[in-house]
Amino acid sequence: MAIAAVGLLAVHAAGWRAGMRLFVRRAALMLVPALAAAIIIRVVVAGHALPVRTAFTSNPLIDAGVWPGFMTAIGVMGRSVLLILWPAGLSCDYSYPEIVPFGYSAARDWPMWIALAGIGAGAGVVVWRRKAWPVVAFGLGWAAVMNLPTSNLIVRIGAALAERFLYLPLTGVALAAAWGLWQLAMALRRRGLSAWLVPGVCLAALAARTWQRNADWRDARSLWASAVQACPRSFLAYKGLAEAIDHGPKPAEGAVDRAMAI
Repeated sequence: MAIAAVGLLAVHAAGWRAGMRLFVRRAALMLVPALAAAIIIRVVVAGHALPVRTAFTSNPLIDAGVWPGFMTAIGVMGRSVLLILWPAGLSCDYSYPEIVPFGYSAARDWPMWIALAGIGAGAGVVVWRRKAWPVVAFGLGWAAVMNLPTSNLIVRIGAALAERFLYLPLTGVALAAAWGLWQLAMALRRRGLSAWLVPGVCLAALAARTWQRNADWRDARSLWASAVQACPRSFLAYKGLAEAIDHGPKPAEGAVDRAMAI
């Protein structure tokens, strides 16, 4: 993620005249020693690490070809956007076959096409309106750059999707959303309405969802039960729920049978 910050600085520098020239001459040169040290340390550590084989059930993209892998990663990005916009169904696991490679079936391929079109259209609007909406352009540029290391577009990692991957991208989305809400609040004020009306509703809704989500993290059983409900196709969610029931403190009569059934 720290290396991705270099791309973030480039996004920022591209937004103003002669910014890229100054970025190359000053900021990039200042970061070269730190980046070189980070890359050397990474190579040395990785060179002495034991090889780890990611299971297909954890990340279906692991053995996907270039085009199926690209489209599947784009579909995952689209799903991440939906989670940010509407976090109603959250899960600690999004494994196979909750997420499947592109080409699995026509019915599950079309959301990937929609995601590709939506991401392309969104990028086009940001580039087109970057001077009128500089904060939005920077915020969404931040989100895009910070998402790249875990997007499976550059390198395949241990999971196709995880909500923890959205922590840093969300800061950019929050920045863009705050600017949009501020503009909306000022428009409401000019019409004689409360400037806090829409931002207040948004904050109250997010606070309520956070409070509700915290209950899912009470223990392993409640966590995996919520994962099964949110991602009913996820193989590892069922596995985790069965293990939580079986290994929990003195399961009630019939719980072992339920774990075996799961």
